[in-house]
Amino acid sequence: MTVQVPLARELKALVAIGAQDPVSRGEPFTTLHLLLFLLGFRAVRAAVASAGTTAEALRVATAHGLARGIANAADDARESHVALQRAAQRVHGCDRRVIVATDVLITLCESSGGAAAAVLAAHGVTPLALKLHVSRLPPPGAGVVRRLLRRLVPARTPEAGRIGAADPVHVVMHDDDFTTKDFVVHVLERHFAMSRDDGIAMMQAIHEHGRCRVAQLPYATAIQRIDEVTQAARAEGFPLRLSIEGVATSLPRAAVRRR
Repeated sequence: MTVQVPLARELKALVAIGAQDPVSRGEPFTTLHLLLFLLGFRAVRAAVASAGTTAEALRVATAHGLARGIANAADDARESHVALQRAAQRVHGCDRRVIVATDVLITLCESSGGAAAAVLAAHGVTPLALKLHVSRLPPPGAGVVRRLLRRLVPARTPEAGRIGAADPVHVVMHDDDFTTKDFVVHVLERHFAMSRDDGIAMMQAIHEHGRCRVAQLPYATAIQRIDEVTQAARAEGFPLRLSIEGVATSLPRAAVRRR
């Protein structure tokens, strides 16, 4: 099924300009052409930098790939259209109105057979690293969960003497553009002891409100639970985010769930 979601104005213009050159020479507009022109966006340059490479390194590699020529260029050109369509499907599912450059970059990176995906992989750019970047979360690495939690609750830690390990806190789950609904329901069932029906209802509430409380737990247990869920999400390639809030913090009553 074709999903009609417009490109952001700047992206539409850039892709159109980029497509003119190969098409004028009777060549297909491949994923390498698409990647080359995506690198003209500041957001894309920042995203690849967060993954540990530079836009210049990718430009050089992409240019070399185009100079050498792409085997099965027609098939690769189809991949560029598929990348745009997959980006449209994801954006449509998130109720967003336009596709931006990083949406297409991620679907290019996820492609199993595109030439651009091979270039990105060779430079250490992974779909998870890109998703974490656009979700404004730390990149994959040791100790990330602990650092993230310290940032989320910097003044309310047992070390600061303001909250004890047994004191109650709320665990909050946040919506994002990449974690699947099925995985969210699975997490709610397995890690927060919800029934299937309750998990589905909570998942829908998270999607509607952007975030919801999913449990009230002792501080130490909440930290451990968030660590477990975050590791499980990263293993599946999802940037799912959970945080903690003090019991006095206000959220919609329907979003509160005690365990």
